[in-house]
Amino acid sequence: MTALPAPRGGLTAVLLERLRLPVHDLGPVPSVPTSDPLADEDLQLALYLMYELHYRGLPGVDPRWEWEPTLLRVRRELETAVEEALVGALGPPSGAPAPE
Repeated sequence: MTALPAPRGGLTAVLLERLRLPVHDLGPVPSVPTSDPLADEDLQLALYLMYELHYRGLPGVDPRWEWEPTLLRVRRELETAVEEALVGALGPPSGAPAPE
């Protein structure tokens, strides 16, 4: 990736703005979209950006953002919304061993 993508909504607008700054407390972000997390481009792009910090990084973004606790909190909220939507659409996983 040679440049950061354009935002797809309020969440990625805030995220992209703040990731360009030195690492700091992320602060408040727009709430997680709940209507359809599986199709929400803003939510999906936000998750992609956060995951990409662990792979190749993002152009112009301090790599220390990768483990910033407030960013990880937001990522967890987004992941939970996606996981709940998947379980709602497909049902709970079956055939897997019970967690021990």
